[in-house]
Amino acid sequence: MPTEPLSETLPAAGPAGHEERPDPGLHSHRLHEKPGPPRRLRSRVPLRKCRAEVIVCHRDSDITFFVAGGPGGQHRNKVASGVRLLHRPSGVVVAATERRSQSANREMAFDRLAARLAALSVRQAPRVPTRPGRAARERRRTLKRHRGETKQARRPVREE
Repeated sequence: MPTEPLSETLPAAGPAGHEERPDPGLHSHRLHEKPGPPRRLRSRVPLRKCRAEVIVCHRDSDITFFVAGGPGGQHRNKVASGVRLLHRPSGVVVAATERRSQSANREMAFDRLAARLAALSVRQAPRVPTRPGRAARERRRTLKRHRGETKQARRPVREE
């Protein structure tokens, strides 16, 4: 069986090192390119950033699965798709039952737990007591005087 040299079977390189296109009659539907920017492939599940809070939540929490119930059909009523998380150090409990799949509910519960822990970790600045200014005291006196006059006008007239 005679063999051909490898260089003869490769397509010839076109200008600037690009390969020439094969005959468009064969598999032409694969070669059709749309004008515009190159197409990016997207996965069906959005990519999540790996946050430190979520990793800490995974490590310090207990996961419990339960039957969620509610609308969603037989799948939702028979499968334990509800997720309850207990964060052991803080005692915070969150649950997620919105989706029919356990994995989606788990992700949602971890996001909620991270948000709740972030909200609890924020310290409020202590209130610094201040005295009201002279104009504020004068406004308050005027409003009190006006309110007293209004109440006085509502009283029944005494007959003596």
